[in-house]
Amino acid sequence: MNVGEAGHYYRFTRFRSPDWMVDAACVGVDPDLWFAPTESGFVPDAEGRKAQAICMGCPVARQCLKYALQAEGGVSASYRFGIYGGLTAAARTRLARRAVR
Repeated sequence: MNVGEAGHYYRFTRFRSPDWMVDAACVGVDPDLWFAPTESGFVPDAEGRKAQAICMGCPVARQCLKYALQAEGGVSASYRFGIYGGLTAAARTRLARRAVR
């Protein structure tokens, strides 16, 4: 685990697992689907699109996205990864930037 990954891991693990997570559509699905590496890091590959499709039908997708944005705080795009609430790291970075304006 590199320094960036360690920092990101810490940010997410310092939060207690929220109660809503038990209702997530991704429960029981291989978590690697949400963290599949992509060549560019920005455009979801086939695995990422599968994850996004699952998120679109998830009853707690909004809470998931809010959780990710809170945990990521003001980190740069290079420290964001995975799909949360149906959004890629790049999409969450854009969303966070718009929220600051």
